[in-house]
Amino acid sequence: MENGKRVWKDWEELEYSDEDFTEVGNAFEKSINYEPKLIEQTESRLVSMRELVDFAVDWFRKNRKYNEK
Repeated sequence: MENGKRVWKDWEELEYSDEDFTEVGNAFEKSINYEPKLIEQTESRLVSMRELVDFAVDWFRKNRKYNEK
């Protein structure tokens, strides 16, 4: 609603893909020489989310092929 009237809104969806998340995770672990730990009987990863996101952004820029529009 805008100014008391119903209006139609369009937006552009972001394209996303999670196909290479395992690959980027493995690359991050290798870059920091990290080995998963066991918590109880579950393989777990305790890492800095900020470091992982920064690494992933750089990795995606170098390794993903984006369609230019």
